[in-house]
This record gives sequence, C-alpha cells and structure tokens, in this order.
Amino acid sequence: IMIVFMARLYEVHEKRLNNFFIAIIPLIIGVVITFLIMLQPDLGTAIIFAALTGLMFFSSPVSKTIKLKVVGLFAGMTVIIVAVLIMSGGSILQARQLARFNFTRPCDRLLDTGNQVCNGYIAINNGGLTGIGLGNSTQKYLYLPYPYTDFIFAVIVEELGLVVGILIIIAYLYLLYRILKIGRESYTNRGALLCYGVAVYIFLHISINLMGLFGLMPMT
Repeated sequence: IMIVFMARLYEVHEKRLNNFFIAIIPLIIGVVITFLIMLQPDLGTAIIFAALTGLMFFSSPVSKTIKLKVVGLFAGMTVIIVAVLIMSGGSILQARQLARFNFTRPCDRLLDTGNQVCNGYIAINNGGLTGIGLGNSTQKYLYLPYPYTDFIFAVIVEELGLVVGILIIIAYLYLLYRILKIGRESYTNRGALLCYGVAVYIFLHISINLMGLFGLMPMT
C-alpha cells in the first residue's frame, strides 16, 4: 500500500515536488507507521518498512535540495536521540534484542541464541552440492525452527543442493534486474516508482533473510 501511495502521490503532485511539505508527506506517514509497528513490537518489520519508504523517497523525482535537507534533518534527529539515550543511560533496543548481536560462531551457542542459525548451517552442510533428495530433509523435523518460512532456503539447499540454491539466487537477481529495467523504461513517475518500490521490497526481504541465515547479521 505504501509503494502504491507514494507512486501515486508523486505523480499527482509532479509539478509541485519543489514544495518541501508535499515532498515529505510520505516520510511523515512512514515515520508514524514505523513507530506503530515498533510498538507491536516488531522491530524487524519496522526496519524493512522504514528502509522501503526511505529508498523510495530517494529514488523519487523530488529535488536534490529537499533530499539533502531530509538527510540533514534525519542526521540531526539521530544525534539528538543518541545523546539523550547516552545521558539517560537508556537504550532503544531491549536486552533480548541486544543479545542477538552476538551472532558470530552460532554453533558455539547451539543450545542458546545460536540454535536457529547453527541448525541452518547443518542443513546446508547436509545438502552438499546436489542435495539428499526432495522431501528427505532431516533438519526440518523439530531441529530447524520455522523451516517453512524463515529457514526455507536452508531446507531447499539440504534437499536439492547448493547448485539449486545458487540458481534460485540467480533467478531472484534476474527478476530484480527485469523489474528495474521496466522502471527505467517507464513513461511515468508512477510506473517507475512502482517498479523501484517492488524491487526494493523484494531485495530487502531476500538480503535480510539470507544474511541472517548465513550468520552475516543478527536474526530479527
């Protein structure tokens, strides 16, 4: 909905995008929605939503002057928030969230915070190059949490092998390339922004899922 809204708004006000208030309307709405998602609490989705809104804003035809002002405003707010937290001794993240930043060497913490990622490693290792056969995964039976959603890629590699896993990543990259190509060739701002928004949305989910699975970032 946010992607469609931003694409439509920047098309309707195409001639008024040098107006600061009109240009940042989606950002104001995005901040409110991000805050509400954080209150659920669901920090992972809030980060994805905020990143999507921000990247769409910077790919929009809004003037560079306004974009620089937004960057300056965001940087200033960040400095103020960090300063307040340091002086008050507070933190935006809860203790359970801070614990997830210990994401290196997950198999050393198999029975604790490393359980998910380590079992994903085991699944990928079991698969090797060609896999152990479709439907033959052992890790998806109580070992690997959420094998049908968050860790579906690990199960695919275990059953069908690393070769198929790489082909899936290549297929996603080609899909993103095609979406961006359509966006660049679009005749309207709306069409271009719809494509860029969808591409960013898919890319954020792919990158966060795979980086979490491979232990390159904390699991949300």
